[in-house]
Amino acid sequence: MDTQNYFDRIALLRCYKENWGSYGEKAVNPESCEKAREFVLQFEPIIIERKLKLFIYPTAGGYIGIEWAMAGSDYAALFPALGADYELYIDEDIELHFDTVPELIEQLT
Repeated sequence: MDTQNYFDRIALLRCYKENWGSYGEKAVNPESCEKAREFVLQFEPIIIERKLKLFIYPTAGGYIGIEWAMAGSDYAALFPALGADYELYIDEDIELHFDTVPELIEQLT
């Protein structure tokens, strides 16, 4: 599994300007992109080992979201900007908050 595609996707999303989908969406925040990139970089060994497929997307609020399935559960992580904490949703029910990417990854392993 080549994770370069994920880094390329994040770089592309960084270029999304305000109203990118014609519905008044906020521009994708560069800080959110950097947090998502840091997550993929630190999570890379697990992505490769478990052959995970990530879905990386912009949100209307200007954040980056990443979704994947692992160990029978669906995960979604949001990477807000401006110092906000990270949000992790498991099977759409459990919402966890983390201050750093390493804390988030520790929860996943």
